[in-house]
Amino acid sequence: MKISNILLGLSAIAFLGISCSSSDDPEPTPTPPATGDIQLVPSTNFIQADGTDAATLTVWLDGADITSQASIYLESAPETPLTSASFTATQTGDYVLYASKDAKISEKITIRAVTEIPALPADAQPDKYNGFKRRILAIDHTGTGCGYCPFVIGALREIEQSDYADKVVFVAGHSYNSSDPMYTIEAQYLAQAMGVTGYPWVSYDLRKNVKTSNTGSIQGNATQMKTYIDNELEDAEAVAGLSVATKKVGNEIIVTIGAKVGKDARYKVGAWLLESGIKAAQVNHGAPGDYGTHDHALRTGNIKSTNDVMGQYLALSGEFKAGNTLKHVISLPLKDTYVTDNMTVVVMINTPDVEGSAKFYTNNVVSCPVGETVAFEYE
Repeated sequence: MKISNILLGLSAIAFLGISCSSSDDPEPTPTPPATGDIQLVPSTNFIQADGTDAATLTVWLDGADITSQASIYLESAPETPLTSASFTATQTGDYVLYASKDAKISEKITIRAVTEIPALPADAQPDKYNGFKRRILAIDHTGTGCGYCPFVIGALREIEQSDYADKVVFVAGHSYNSSDPMYTIEAQYLAQAMGVTGYPWVSYDLRKNVKTSNTGSIQGNATQMKTYIDNELEDAEAVAGLSVATKKVGNEIIVTIGAKVGKDARYKVGAWLLESGIKAAQVNHGAPGDYGTHDHALRTGNIKSTNDVMGQYLALSGEFKAGNTLKHVISLPLKDTYVTDNMTVVVMINTPDVEGSAKFYTNNVVSCPVGETVAFEYE
């Protein structure tokens, strides 16, 4: 029984990630957990509530598969173990499970059953694992109370109207003032993680030491940012490609992520929900133009803390071999105030520059409107 992604110790799910190998590709085999604790590991934390879509459950102890010797229980029915290590559901909801063997009991896991998991679009080159189109992730750390931020906002607009638009994905993290209607704790975590000490501040590919600030003119900022985008594209090739499908299901956005891995490495994926067209007054210290409408505002994402902005591992240890295609699912919660038609999901795949490093950087990123799909792209 092979496992293609593990998320351990999950409780009530604001964000859940799953991954499994594509049915068209060899199943990747990550390293099992090496621990003295018994662990219950699902092949996926999301299933469709159709009675057939299944999560395969594996019980590990000291790096060994002991599923056949263990008992697995639903928290809601602790007196009766499951008769199979394949879990299905016919009703939507969150199902909490745990495993036991002798006196050992695992941490609880949660599997969510939903009405629909959006399907990824067809891959035009399913056997290709290199030559991916690469984009840069640029985060504008900003806020409605920042009077010089419009000089950078204007530069972002200029870049979006240029031939650089397809080289970069912009995110506006509103963290300057908590009175900002777009302020989020996730944006604050990002600002702290990127070492932001002044505004405006633009960081690139989640690199703390790669940033641009205000030159004093929109044109100067645009020129500076284009230079940084070019440098980032030149410094690192895309070793992974992304495909995305999104769908609004109830009060959340379900995001299916396909990742093609072209290099032996550890990988994490992140998904952030953005909203555009937001009306809010903006302090402006002289930048020409109207800045009362805000785009690409970060609403939420799988950002847990200042020390964890890099996303979720695609495996127990995050390690996968080149030539694998992986699938990962994340749910992003919606608020009633969000305008879904104006929302996009930004998905990034992160990996260390140096093997063994704890620092992950964005190797590739795509943007997908809610309700739509993005296929793998190649140069």
